[in-house]
Amino acid sequence: MKKSLYLDANRALRVRADGPSLLVEAAGSANRRYPLSRLSRIITWGAVELEHEALQRCAEVGIPITLLSASGQPQGFFLPWLPQRTRLHDLLADFLAQPHWRDRWTMWQYAMNRRAILASLARMGLRDEDPRESRARLALERAASRGKPVARVADTIRHLEALLTQRAAEALTAEGVRGEFLARHPDLDLIHAFAHILAWRYYNDLAEGLLPVEPEVHLQRRTAAGAFERLSTRESARLGRLLGRFRVWLGEQVDDRGDEFRR
Repeated sequence: MKKSLYLDANRALRVRADGPSLLVEAAGSANRRYPLSRLSRIITWGAVELEHEALQRCAEVGIPITLLSASGQPQGFFLPWLPQRTRLHDLLADFLAQPHWRDRWTMWQYAMNRRAILASLARMGLRDEDPRESRARLALERAASRGKPVARVADTIRHLEALLTQRAAEALTAEGVRGEFLARHPDLDLIHAFAHILAWRYYNDLAEGLLPVEPEVHLQRRTAAGAFERLSTRESARLGRLLGRFRVWLGEQVDDRGDEFRR
């Protein structure tokens, strides 16, 4: 079974290729070897040095890499090249050719985000709370804290949402929607939009004890990564459903010839 490799640079880490493996070097510690054949993805926090040959080997065998800052903010994605175009790619290209696509995209994001917020509030028994995002977030943070500092809840959600961006980037790449395509259309931020919508569920997971809240940020990063892996199957399924809804909606915006915008 392939596994994710998480690299947390509390101290300087250097990753280089060594035959069929990656060698991770850390000052003051023994080197660690990770066979490429056993890796599904790599996620880094902070100043992890990735040598060019290591990146090239990962690309050759299809291992995506997510770069997160020390605070857990997504900084970049290194995704294997997929030359084929798919139906989703074609639908997006046709959709982006329409004059009012930004308005439609904003409306879809709002609708899906509100749906996720209402579902999270309902699971918490908070149906009477204000569903506006800022108000709902405060209510959910208080309910999910279970006596822990609310700030730690916010940190946990932020780290988990960052990990979701990596899965979203992978899913879109598998559909043929490559990074270079998204880079040309920064207003269509599918990766962060999908992650933001799905992350509302984590408040419920925290309240139900499925995700722990640690007292320190450094411990929280590791704990969040472990919890995320345990929920990996569920998260892949949720992402697949959201992507499916987006595909259906996108198809409704473009007619069969793909050259008109439906109002």
